Amino acid sequence: ITYRSDANVLEKQLSNHNINVYNPCKIILPDVPKEKMPGYIAEECYLMIDTADAIILLADYYGRDCSAEIGYSIAKNKPVFPYSKKGLSSPYIEEDWMIRPRLHPLSKSFDELLSNIVWLFENAEKYHG
Repeated sequence: ITYRSDANVLEKQLSNHNINVYNPCKIILPDVPKEKMPGYIAEECYLMIDTADAIILLADYYGRDCSAEIGYSIAKNKPVFPYSKKGLSSPYIEEDWMIRPRLHPLSKSFDELLSNIVWLFENAEKYHG
């Protein structure tokens, strides 16, 4: 429940700054057999990543599914912004050497996260021509 609450709060905060958010916690599950749910949710998440301009990683909840999503995002050349409400990086992120170099620096506050996102998109033309 905490993850869902934090994701929804972050979505609201970003929306208040006119940033559209695809929140995987809001995926509506169709009437599918339980064994097909993981595949359905994964495909919905990948579709969200394909559509998004950037990815925010809630670092406080980093795990294997996040690792797969981040790897997919990196392969799609999406900027990934790790964010921690607790101000700490997950030890797993630090140990994932294939992911860590492609992440933006960890934001330890919402204001820092917002600043990093705004800066990237204001300067995107300069760096990605």
